[in-house]
Amino acid sequence: MTTNNLDKSEPLRTQTAPLDDAEPHSLPERRSRLSSYFLDQSRQRRERFLRRSAAFSIRKDLARNAYLAGCLLFDGLVVPEPIFVLSFPLGWIVSAVALALAIWGEVRIYEAFFSLPEAPNDPR
Repeated sequence: MTTNNLDKSEPLRTQTAPLDDAEPHSLPERRSRLSSYFLDQSRQRRERFLRRSAAFSIRKDLARNAYLAGCLLFDGLVVPEPIFVLSFPLGWIVSAVALALAIWGEVRIYEAFFSLPEAPNDPR
């Protein structure tokens, strides 16, 4: 009986990965994997663009751009106002909370009105 609970009769198992899971070692194999990855990403971006262009009219696209511009103006000009009006720590705290709430609300409104239709094979 051993004190450290190791049985010497069992063979040691090596921790080698199967050859299928091993990384390719040659430069052409690595380049082909990398290029296929970037081609797949490019194809997915193109498909999302085509879905957006089919789902959005020009009016909805203009409304989306105006909404984003309005959000930027509101977040940049209105939300930091408590920093200048209130005392030092209180102004920064109120402004940070207001900015977090404003961004939370803006994201929810954007998702409600300007979201893309889901694709069946979209990984996002």
